[in-house]
Amino acid sequence: VPVPVPAAAPVPAPPSFGAFGTCIGWGDPHLRTFDGMRADYYSSGDYYLVKSGPVSIQAQYLPTKFTNGLAVTKMVAIGGPVLKGNKLIIGPLTATWNGAPILGQLGSHFSQPGLLTANYDT
Repeated sequence: VPVPVPAAAPVPAPPSFGAFGTCIGWGDPHLRTFDGMRADYYSSGDYYLVKSGPVSIQAQYLPTKFTNGLAVTKMVAIGGPVLKGNKLIIGPLTATWNGAPILGQLGSHFSQPGLLTANYDT
């Protein structure tokens, strides 16, 4: 008499990486991370906000004369394979794409088709 062979258990699908996610920065220096946690950077320094294979986002925090020594977001840099080796830096008075100035005045726009669109608006 043949012995029945049990059916193989279904293999769960691997986790989805590269899915859409949201990380929000507001005020200075508050963040809501991709996993919903809150982070506040009151100390001066350079911090990774996102550090992954496809993208890295760094922020520089420094105090101002208005914040009584507490740090605020002064500059944000975005790079990595998601930008195909390019680098976007946004500061308090300037923004650059690979070192070249962009978004020079209110109402200006910058686009790299298939990569990003940036607007200087209110």
